[in-house]
Amino acid sequence: MGSYWLAGMVIAVVAISFEGVIRIIKASKAASGSKNLVEQVNMLETDLLESERLLEDAVARIEVLERIVTDDKYSLSKEIDNLAGRQG
Repeated sequence: MGSYWLAGMVIAVVAISFEGVIRIIKASKAASGSKNLVEQVNMLETDLLESERLLEDAVARIEVLERIVTDDKYSLSKEIDNLAGRQG
């Protein structure tokens, strides 16, 4: 199950990277001056860094969830029964 999440995250990183490259190419074709191009590249780099940070955060969260679900000591049905017993 973990390999599917990892593969999905890798695909997401590649897609985000390609989107950034495409934006840079389009910006270079549409830019009227080098100052405008530099500003656009800086904005794209900032967006890319933020996307990478969000992706790393998502991967860390998924790893924690995988540990919780696969932990032998963790019993979801027991937790549900405990909650049902407290409410009833």
